[in-house]
Amino acid sequence: MLKGQGVNWGQMAPESVATILERTALTTIQDWYELAVLNGIIMAVPMSREQRCSHLPRLFRDLVSRLLSPPISGTKELFTEDAAEHGVARRKQGYSAAMMVEEARMLEISIFKSLHDNLDHIEFNLLLPDVMRIANEVDAQLGRSLACYGGL
Repeated sequence: MLKGQGVNWGQMAPESVATILERTALTTIQDWYELAVLNGIIMAVPMSREQRCSHLPRLFRDLVSRLLSPPISGTKELFTEDAAEHGVARRKQGYSAAMMVEEARMLEISIFKSLHDNLDHIEFNLLLPDVMRIANEVDAQLGRSLACYGGL
């Protein structure tokens, strides 16, 4: 094949969802925080930005790691101790269970916004399966957080 034939040299190579999430983690966390600031229910519990966001970098590392690993068919993703610690911490900080659900909802919105902002870079054949894994992972970790929040 001749140089440039069949290849658009002006565009970046497609990236996996995991690569995009890893590259945009700080921006996505900032987007999440901005949603939190606008949410009167979440902001009713006073805490610093650092306290409010402290769980997110680890969550992104875990999420990227799991997206890079093949899924285990027919099983839930493994729970992390970080999710358990998050549930206990939020209870001590004065969050309600509904507030934790709202946090998770805003996280999914922020993640999907980052993916949308990078559609021109995404490897499309992996997009839908990875989006489903992201939603499953966020929901599973929320479930683990809520179980530990309630002392179960």
